[in-house]
Amino acid sequence: MSLDVNDLLRRNRQRFLLIAFGVLLVASLLVFAPKANTADSLFADLLAVERTAVTVAVDGMELEINSRAVNVEGVINELGIFLGQDDIVRPGLDASLENASFIEILRVTTEVITEVKNVEIATDYEDRTDLEIGRQIVLDQGREGIIEQTVEIRYVNGEEFERIVVAETVLQEPKNKVVAMGIKDIVTKDGVTFSFTNFFEDAELTAYAAGFEHTGKNPGDYWYGMTFTGTEVKEGRTVAVDPKVIPLGWWMYIEGYGFRRAEDTGSAVRNKRVDIYFDDNDFVHAFGLKRDVKIWVIGPNDPRQ
Repeated sequence: MSLDVNDLLRRNRQRFLLIAFGVLLVASLLVFAPKANTADSLFADLLAVERTAVTVAVDGMELEINSRAVNVEGVINELGIFLGQDDIVRPGLDASLENASFIEILRVTTEVITEVKNVEIATDYEDRTDLEIGRQIVLDQGREGIIEQTVEIRYVNGEEFERIVVAETVLQEPKNKVVAMGIKDIVTKDGVTFSFTNFFEDAELTAYAAGFEHTGKNPGDYWYGMTFTGTEVKEGRTVAVDPKVIPLGWWMYIEGYGFRRAEDTGSAVRNKRVDIYFDDNDFVHAFGLKRDVKIWVIGPNDPRQ
């Protein structure tokens, strides 16, 4: 077998070149690579693996993660949480995790609706000298207004948070109620002209006597025939009233019964009910209850004197 020296040299030269190239490549990596054991490199490696424990409240859940992120936005990205355009993140996306161990995401949605509403009306009063004080007459019932509103409703985590009226159209203009108010304070009754402080056109009348059936007392009993104010009952003068409505000791004129004085009270005498005293018990039984009686409340002085 013959050996070609030239061919052998050529093959050895190729191997040498490959080995030399490999040596140069390794040397360049060693020369230009950063120092692996420097303090800065060690600190960088430490940061690369440091994690922060964070809790994220979202969609009714609390997610816990040991995050490598440096801010809130990074944590959200790590968890793959989608944020809507109006969603609120607390603290903000740029907040550092050093002060954000708890992150809250509020889901914000909006809804637009149309509502038709009634508009309440006010009451206008007109003074009338031809009406007694305390008397009122409705001149115009008025009319409620009607409006149509476009409302934007904002929900936070599914619960209504606020409503904003973004548009409004008047469908019917409101019209105020009009009431005539009596200011007349002088009247003539039974030939007597007097001023008065109040007037009732819807009072109720009942009657009572001094006997046991009405007062719980019999003749001879202590305080029999006496009123709450200490006067002796007298037909044609004594009536029982509710002191919260008509002061005790005040005079009044009762249509159909004349002048009377508030001297007594009674458990069934409330509001604008007046109990008239009569001596005759049979008359009292037949008296019954009379409604819509007019009463002029005068004052502490008898207008006939």
